[in-house]
Amino acid sequence: MAIKRLQDNDIRTFRIACPILHWFEGKEEIEELYEAFNPQKLEAAWCEPYNDRANWKILLNGFQNEKYKKALENVMTDKREWSKYALRLARRHADTLNKLGFKGESNFLLYESGMTADEINKAKKILGVNFQSEQE
Repeated sequence: MAIKRLQDNDIRTFRIACPILHWFEGKEEIEELYEAFNPQKLEAAWCEPYNDRANWKILLNGFQNEKYKKALENVMTDKREWSKYALRLARRHADTLNKLGFKGESNFLLYESGMTADEINKAKKILGVNFQSEQE
């Protein structure tokens, strides 16, 4: 893989995984994706849940699998479901990087508008969460 050749030649590398769709947040899928980037040599790792509220129906229409379509529609039309998905993904991001021996800068981009105060407090406890919404 090209990133490993860069790392082997002491070139600084970063990884951004976004958006991570809600059905791709399982332990095995995330670990496989993250391992491909040789996390022990990354300087920074970024992750973001899918949050395009304006264009999600375009994405929805691109899926053939009805299970994925229904799941995406559920997450994008129910803010509680989206919040649960985003928090699960933030935890998985932090836990996976830790398990793989990542020592760099962890960043999880989270648009928290629409989340409850309890959900925001839970997110604050997860390493690397960076809130993106404008604060009131």
